[in-house]
Amino acid sequence: MLTLVEPRRSIATLIASRPKCPELLLHAVSTVVTQRRPSDKLILVFDRDMPDAAVLLAIERDCADLSLTILRNQGSPGAAGTWNTGLAWLQAQGFTGYVAVLDDDDEWDDDHLARCELASGDGTADVVLSGLRVKKDGVELPREPLASVRRDDFLAGNPGWQGSNTFVSLEALLRVGGFTDGLPSTNDRDLAVRLLSLPALNVAFTHRMTATWHINTKGDALSRPGSAEKRDGLIRFLAMHGDLMTPEIRAKFKARARDLFGVEVF
Repeated sequence: MLTLVEPRRSIATLIASRPKCPELLLHAVSTVVTQRRPSDKLILVFDRDMPDAAVLLAIERDCADLSLTILRNQGSPGAAGTWNTGLAWLQAQGFTGYVAVLDDDDEWDDDHLARCELASGDGTADVVLSGLRVKKDGVELPREPLASVRRDDFLAGNPGWQGSNTFVSLEALLRVGGFTDGLPSTNDRDLAVRLLSLPALNVAFTHRMTATWHINTKGDALSRPGSAEKRDGLIRFLAMHGDLMTPEIRAKFKARARDLFGVEVF
């Protein structure tokens, strides 16, 4: 059972990986290693299968100067259970700082953690949101860094808070029970809705683009139109949070599901 802890200014980087593309994972890890503000801990959690021994050796070699922990998912298969395994490990270790999430096929600019830490001020911010570039099948889409957030924004859609620009105190993550175990998609929106439902949540912004989210709409990508995981995630999201939606927001949610993902939600 997750319990509350007091925050401080340490930073733990958390990466969940299947892994299905070792070369992308190695690149993601390399952008953690080159941070100007190093992670105090790097937790790499594998969902289902562990990678080849050669990949693990390469990661351990590249992360020789970091406090690296490699775990296997102890929850339901999928990103949420994998992230929660890392959160539970941090809690068990008595960690009391920020958790910075990086997806295993994304990347950070070398000043990502430094800018998030700077924006956190004296550590009183519960959440720090940095700008996240979007590259869809290799093409960058126009987007501005987030400067404000409301819960309603994430009930209707997602204005720019994804896995790889999640920088949240462990205390706040534990207050909402971590990620929703077994949710096949929409984990970012679900987390945002639950965090933004907390009273007096303190959110800060870097006002800079410091991370890149790579969207692959081919193959078995969750974001591809009509994917079973996206459909199931959207249906569960509506079941969990539909009572928070006004008729207007519900209509926007359904239109976005149809137009962006080819999913009809009733």
